Amino acid sequence: MMLIGRHRNVVHLFEVLEHIQDTKSTMFLILELVRGGELFDLISSNAAKISSDDKIPPGFTESETVMRKFFSELASGIHYCHSNSIAHRDLKPENLLVHNSTTGKCTLKIADFGLSAAFGPQSQTQTDQDTVVESVAPGALSSAPLRGDDYSLADTPPKPSPIKQSVDKIIASGSRTLSFLTCGAVVDIIDCGPRSGDDENGPSPLKRMTSVVGSPHYVAPEIISQTDRSKGRDLDGALIGYDGTKADVWSAGVILYAMLYRSLPFGEDLLRCPRYQSFHKWYAEVKKMGGRRSSAMAALNPIITETDEREYLGPHWFFPSESSPESRDLIVCMLNPDPDKRPTIQLVLQHPWILKQAT
Repeated sequence: MMLIGRHRNVVHLFEVLEHIQDTKSTMFLILELVRGGELFDLISSNAAKISSDDKIPPGFTESETVMRKFFSELASGIHYCHSNSIAHRDLKPENLLVHNSTTGKCTLKIADFGLSAAFGPQSQTQTDQDTVVESVAPGALSSAPLRGDDYSLADTPPKPSPIKQSVDKIIASGSRTLSFLTCGAVVDIIDCGPRSGDDENGPSPLKRMTSVVGSPHYVAPEIISQTDRSKGRDLDGALIGYDGTKADVWSAGVILYAMLYRSLPFGEDLLRCPRYQSFHKWYAEVKKMGGRRSSAMAALNPIITETDEREYLGPHWFFPSESSPESRDLIVCMLNPDPDKRPTIQLVLQHPWILKQAT
């Protein structure tokens, strides 16, 4: 969290204190106070209402307009984390907080980075000038036992920039040193060469991850596949690893589905879920047909035809209720079982559903 810096859609970490005792050490995280509860509660109660400043785009309901606002903030926060080479890996409504400011404005904030990992050298963080931190109270304190005695934050510089510069040097010297200094937080990251589907700018160093982490219902299929020798390993039995940023996009797609339909797309045991197996089969068939499912870029076409709605916006049984075609298209795009064809969070922010304006 100290590496990420400050962004209005990410819970800010002010300070880390270490309390050393004879038998244990405890870390205290001084966090931004977020008033408003979890996004999960907001979805369950449907308490969110459209503000007077928001206009409803054509084809949208009031509920969809509210959820689009929150999802745009979620995508913005994820993009900021990814641009600083951090994958969250445990995105779910319970880890998304909604802050109610004194002016009545609600802002979504990403929290709980306990399963996050760095996947490459951090870029220079740009401070978000719109970040508003109103207060810190005792309720914002949380504690967790130290995972090892080989790393202390007592000497950590108070400003993030020196930390980021130091970590960049550490990453350059190898993941083993980084693992030592972070109590093993990134031991699951492996270095590898270019792979099909890597970004246009080439593969990031230390990009692939291997730990099976995440929460049921929200974890990406490629993460679960790490436990399957036939799916998560190469011919020599070595772990292939996965792209943590693409796994975050999958989780965000499940969250968007939950936000719009108040249900979950797949069961807890994803790879054995009949709905997922049918969805996977449908995806494999329509991908051969071309169109909007042929690539992540193809989904950015703002024109959705009747053929698109009939053929490419998911199986007829997949969505339990009506919503705009753009929202269904984005969800299906993000839930691509093939991570190499799944969009980056940057492409998600360019999708027509995010950009569609009210008339």
